[in-house]
This record gives sequence, structure tokens and C-alpha cells, in this order.
Amino acid sequence: FLATCSDDFTVLVLRLGAQLSYVPLGELEANKENWNVHRMFREHMKDVMHVEWSPDGNRLASCGMDGKVVIWTPNDPVDTRPIVLRGHNG
Repeated sequence: FLATCSDDFTVLVLRLGAQLSYVPLGELEANKENWNVHRMFREHMKDVMHVEWSPDGNRLASCGMDGKVVIWTPNDPVDTRPIVLRGHNG
């Protein structure tokens, strides 16, 4: 999985899809990866500035300009409620 954040207030978790054919180094056509949106999270009210996976890969933290740190569980389809920590400055 790959996590991204944006100034559109969202956090995306992407999953690597099927690999496209391998092209040898030096060929004109580049190797391509196929990333698909696995989950989209919306909790922030301003730009999201950073995301970080927990060491075990089960949780994802995001922080934004709204002063919130949000803890997500992207691989749990049942528990979709994030943990929201408010009041962070700087």
C-alpha cells in the first residue's frame, strides 16, 4: 500500500495493481506501475500535510493544517471510524 495526502483535505490509500509488462532499461517505453485507490478518507477541514504508517502497517496517521492528527485503520472494513486528536499547534 501507498498513502498520500493532499490540499483537497483527503488521504488516499493506494494498492498496487497488476504489473504491466517489463521493459528493459534503455528502451523507449518506460516501465509503469498500476496504482488503484483502495480507500479514501475525509476528516480534515484544511490541507493534509503528512501521513505516516504505524510500524506494524495496520494504522495510518495524518496531520493537517486544521490542527488535527487523525488515526485511520485502512485495512479494517468494519471499523471505519478514525481516532481524532485535536488542538495541535505548529
